[in-house]
Amino acid sequence: MRRSLTSAITISSIGLICKSFLNLGFVPSIRIEGLHHLLDALNDTKRRNAGAGVITVSNHISVLDEPLTWGILPSSHYFSRDTKSMRWALGASDIMFTNPVLSEFFRAGQVIETFRGRGIYQPAVNDAISLLNSGEWIHLFPESKVFQESSKSTTGLGPFKWGIGRMLMEARHPPTIIPIYLTGFDELMPEPRPSPKFVPRIWNSPNLTITFGPHSPQFTETIRKAMLGLREPRHPSVGLGSPVKGGVDGERAQDEVEVEREREESDRLRSLITDEIRKAVIQLGKRALREDS
Repeated sequence: MRRSLTSAITISSIGLICKSFLNLGFVPSIRIEGLHHLLDALNDTKRRNAGAGVITVSNHISVLDEPLTWGILPSSHYFSRDTKSMRWALGASDIMFTNPVLSEFFRAGQVIETFRGRGIYQPAVNDAISLLNSGEWIHLFPESKVFQESSKSTTGLGPFKWGIGRMLMEARHPPTIIPIYLTGFDELMPEPRPSPKFVPRIWNSPNLTITFGPHSPQFTETIRKAMLGLREPRHPSVGLGSPVKGGVDGERAQDEVEVEREREESDRLRSLITDEIRKAVIQLGKRALREDS
């Protein structure tokens, strides 16, 4: 997919601003670990051209996590006219799309408008699945809000929303999943903070770390087993296998029971997959915090 001129200008400008911020001494230090895991996934053109996307998953500890994290990417990612070189992100409608100017800016920056409270079957998640099926890169903060407790203790990592579970279950090909753990960004933009709210707290002397983990075959295996479980014939519960009584009404009632069973099983499997990804971010966080100490 080719970027529009507006999108190309937006992404290159923001990318260079973020790279400059990180490289011009505004933060005392920034430690980057495992970036090659992400770059290898993004450069795997064979898989991506075949329709296997890339998903990055991170803890969310400040409003600067996105897009400042991507200031560490090679500059070529900002100037490519191919949308696959840069992430697509899901952004809250009530924060990022509050007026026509901001809406146009974030859409040009490859942000998909997402509505809080509308669940995992809203158009934003459908769009993310379609992008994955085209080999695009989707970045997610599955906590869906800034959760600063997680910066110093991975046990404070917030619960993950099930949208990622649905994306992984419904993508045509298993995406490459890269976990990320951030520290220090919460000192750069703490919550809450007094005015001026939009000024990074560089006087806090924050030390930033960005740690990338590898894609684990366990991710793909967990998804595969979950999907096999969903597709296997169901063994009817007591009473469901008995002859239906009541004609059309009885058949309709049994159909409704089966539909509900399928829904509950889908929910269980989405929860299982989402929890597996959360565990990967927690394990990565434990390693990152050990290296920080």
